[in-house]
Amino acid sequence: MQELEKEKLKKEVALFRYGLIAPIITNTYEESSMTQYFKNVANKTYVVNGKKEKYSWRTIKWWHEIYRKDGYEALIPKTRKDFCQSRKLGE
Repeated sequence: MQELEKEKLKKEVALFRYGLIAPIITNTYEESSMTQYFKNVANKTYVVNGKKEKYSWRTIKWWHEIYRKDGYEALIPKTRKDFCQSRKLGE
């Protein structure tokens, strides 16, 4: 996959994440609490990059927290630091 395509996919994921937390950011959620909103959102299955995904409410809450701290850029998935390295423990 070309680098531009990878970057496009990462930005689409960030936009998806923002879409889930946007009602909290704009204070337009209808639930009685933010936690209840996160739990309601987590009860659904989403299609992201062609795959069905479910997220825990704590993950969605974490996205909200990192957005509040570092803005939209924090929602863009990062490449693992150990990418292409074995994660198997040595002897």
